[in-house]
Amino acid sequence: MKKVLFVVPHFDDELLVGGSLLYDFAHSKEWETYVLYYTNGDYYHYEAAVRQKEAISSCEILGVDKNHIIYMGYGDRWKGEKHIYNSDDEIMVSFSGHDQTYSLNGIDEYCFYKHGKHNDYRISNIYKDLTDILTDLFPEVIVCVDYDAHPDHKALSLMMDGVLPKIITQNNYTPLYLKKYAYECVFRGLDDYYIYPHRPTICLTQDLVSSPIYKWNDRVRFSVNDRCNTPLIKDNVLFQAACKHKTQLFKYVSRKAFNSDIVYWRKHTENLAYFAEISGTSGIKEYINDGITIDSPDITNPVVALDASTWIPDKSDSQKLISLQWKDPVSVKQITIFENPTENNNIYKIKILFNNRKAYYFSDIHHDGSSSCFNCDEKEILRIDITIEEFEGERAGLSEIEVFDMVTPLSKYNLPVGLYKDKESPKISVWIKMASKIEKLIFLFDQLLFEKLIPSPYQLRKRFPEMNKDKNYLKYYCKNIIKRVENYKKRREKKRNEVSIYL
Repeated sequence: MKKVLFVVPHFDDELLVGGSLLYDFAHSKEWETYVLYYTNGDYYHYEAAVRQKEAISSCEILGVDKNHIIYMGYGDRWKGEKHIYNSDDEIMVSFSGHDQTYSLNGIDEYCFYKHGKHNDYRISNIYKDLTDILTDLFPEVIVCVDYDAHPDHKALSLMMDGVLPKIITQNNYTPLYLKKYAYECVFRGLDDYYIYPHRPTICLTQDLVSSPIYKWNDRVRFSVNDRCNTPLIKDNVLFQAACKHKTQLFKYVSRKAFNSDIVYWRKHTENLAYFAEISGTSGIKEYINDGITIDSPDITNPVVALDASTWIPDKSDSQKLISLQWKDPVSVKQITIFENPTENNNIYKIKILFNNRKAYYFSDIHHDGSSSCFNCDEKEILRIDITIEEFEGERAGLSEIEVFDMVTPLSKYNLPVGLYKDKESPKISVWIKMASKIEKLIFLFDQLLFEKLIPSPYQLRKRFPEMNKDKNYLKYYCKNIIKRVENYKKRREKKRNEVSIYL
C-alpha cells in the first residue's frame, strides 16, 4: 500500500494541518496513513500525558490506527533565550525541565522504539530521527506544517525542508510534499462556520504574512469530505475529533478552522539542483540547494530578518557567480530563484549561462523572497553559471535555486481527494437554517459557560500555577470568579474615565 505521513508539532495540530485531507486518506483502502508528533505537548508538564490520550482519541475518530501514530518526544518550547533549532547542537532543556526524549502513557517515543535509548535534546538528534522515520516509511505523500507563528511550527517546517534534500539525493526519492499553515487563515481565520453554505478559506490580508515565499494565488485547494462539511457542526467529524482535545478547548477554535476547501502549498521535490555540485566565487555556496528557502537566526523573534540561509557574495567579489555542475547531462525547462527576502537588498538582473554557451538575462525577479521563474528548453546540460549583474544592498543574494525538467502532476499520485471546484450552492431547508441558528446560540452559551464562568481544572492551573501544589479546585474556582469581577470593574471604571475626559 502507498503511504502518507502527516508531520505536525503538537497534539491537536493534526486537525489544523491534516483536517479533511487526513480524514480522506485514513478512510482510503489504498493508503496507509501515519501521523508524526514532533513534541510531547508538554509546555504545561502536567498536561502532556492527557494531551497524548486526547490526540489518540482524535486520530481514532479521524480513522488513524493508533499503531500508525509516531511520537518523537521532544520538548514543547525551550528554557533560555533561544530555540533548539538555533542552538549549536548543545543539549537543551525544555520548558517542562526535560533534557532527553521520554515516553508518555507507556508508549515509547520513536528513538527508544528503534534504538532502545532516549535521545538528548540536540538538534542533530532531531535531524537523525526525522531521517530515520522518512527512510523507514518512504511515504509517497508528506504533509507538513509550514513556517508559522509558533516557534515549534517554524522549527519543524525548517528541519523537514532541510532533511528532505539529503534523502532525495541518496534514494532518488520524489514524494509529493505539501505544506500548510496551522495559524494563518486557520486557527486565526474567520469565525464563519455558521455562514452556510460554508465559504472557502479566506486570506484576511492581501497576501500571506507568515512567510514571504508563498503567494495566496499559488495555493493548492482540495475539496472537503461531506462528513467534514456539515450544516450543523455537531455532525462534523472534525468537530467530533476537536472535542477530544479538552485541555486545549479546541472545539471553540473549530468554527474558524473548518471551511469548504482545505488549502496547501506544494514544494516540488523534483529539483535537479539537489543533485548538482555547487561552486561559487565567494559566499556560503551550500545555501543554494539546501532545501531551506527562508531561515532565521532566531525563530522566537518574528522581527529578525529572514536571510540566515542566503548565499551572499562578498562585497569585494567582482564576479558574484554561482555554478551548478552535474555528473550526467540533464534537461532544463525551468529555473526558479528565490532572492534574499530582506528589504533594500535586491537583485535586478542576473545572467544565466549554460555550458552550451547559450546565455540569457533575467530581470523579472521578485524582491519579497517569493519564487521567480525563468522558462527555457535546454537539453544535455552539464553546467549552469548564474551571475548577479545588477543589484542593491550589501546583502543582496539568493536563498535557493531550483532546476526542473518536469514536475509530476497531482493526478499521478491518485490522491483520495479531488481539487476544489466552485459549485452551485445547495438549497437549504428552513429547518436546517433554524437548527443552525439554535446550535450557534447553544455553542456560544457553552463557550461562555465552560471557558469563562466554569473553566476546567486545566484552564485554572494555567491561570493559577500555585494550583499544581494545592488541589483545592473549589478554592480556585472562587478565586477565578473574584478575579473576573475585579477585571470587569476595572474595565467599567476605565470607560467612565474615558467618557469624563471626553465630556
